[in-house]
Amino acid sequence: MRFHQVLLTVAVGAVALSSCSDSEPRQLPLTIGFCESLAPRKSPDKQYVSDFRTQLDAYLSGKGSLCDADSIPMLLTLAAQERTPDENVLEMLRELREAGADMRAVDARGSSALLLAAYGGFRQTMDYLRGEGLSLQATNSAGCTALMMAAQGGQLELLQELQEDGLSITARDSTGNTPLIYAAFGGSIPCISYLLEQGESLHSVNQGGLNCLIASAYSGDVECCRFFIERGLSAQTCAYDGVSALMYAAWGGHADCFRYLVEQGANPAAVDTNGNTVVHYAAFGGQAEFLQALAHSGMPTDEPNLKGQTPLIIAATEGHADCVKLLLERGAIRTRKDSDGKTALYYAETANHADCADLLRSRR
Repeated sequence: MRFHQVLLTVAVGAVALSSCSDSEPRQLPLTIGFCESLAPRKSPDKQYVSDFRTQLDAYLSGKGSLCDADSIPMLLTLAAQERTPDENVLEMLRELREAGADMRAVDARGSSALLLAAYGGFRQTMDYLRGEGLSLQATNSAGCTALMMAAQGGQLELLQELQEDGLSITARDSTGNTPLIYAAFGGSIPCISYLLEQGESLHSVNQGGLNCLIASAYSGDVECCRFFIERGLSAQTCAYDGVSALMYAAWGGHADCFRYLVEQGANPAAVDTNGNTVVHYAAFGGQAEFLQALAHSGMPTDEPNLKGQTPLIIAATEGHADCVKLLLERGAIRTRKDSDGKTALYYAETANHADCADLLRSRR
């Protein structure tokens, strides 16, 4: 089946503004800023991982050093992604400790090894790190707790243990995300069900109005979306800036999730309070294949938002060359200017996105 066939054919006619507030228009989705602490823990670049492993082996054999300040968090991140057994992680950390590595190092988000161990469900490792002086009460720069990390990682037993250790299941991070929202983003129905049984509200939202359904769509988890819709959340739900669950699915290129939400009544022609459509979000996320699917479904691909930004301008600004190429092929007007009088080429050149700039120049 061709990719575009996973999307429902949609009739694009009169578009009703799907806004949840009358907030001042902004250039790009406000809510994404509100859920940065929920951002996917993407797998690092393969070459980076290979270089890190080589560096780690050299360090452990006394023939090199760990030059990255976040080497310990990096190790825990990889271990969680690869589902490394707890005892193996613990053994490695002990070797690193003996070699002089800093157990208190944090990653770019301020997440310590202990927080990342909670995400991976490494209880023995957590106990060891606490013995090294790391606090169970510590949070990262977004205010995320170990319990929230366990919820996002789908670690139900650890979540329950951390609750018994005194961590709150009603706590909120600095942008108002609850453990339930973290669990929804992580796609852990057991954790979600437990937190709901403990009295957490299905209708909880963060400071930007993001709820559990939006969090699930953001990560592309169809089963979690179904779970929440069957329990009463609307497929048309949106955050305070009008950003819908469907827009988040488009931003991540989650075709199955997008299709399911449309089947449940989400409006693919809706716009947020900034005038962004699902096409703008797909361009923002660099989802060229998804953009192609939207175009095949009849969605306009060159409409400006309230700031005059077309999907082409957004794609060029973000450096998504595949999207720029596709949009140009679909007839996007490269000379169109936004409300500041700037073209896609201007933004590509300003951000040093040479591949995008070349495409925009070569098609004159």
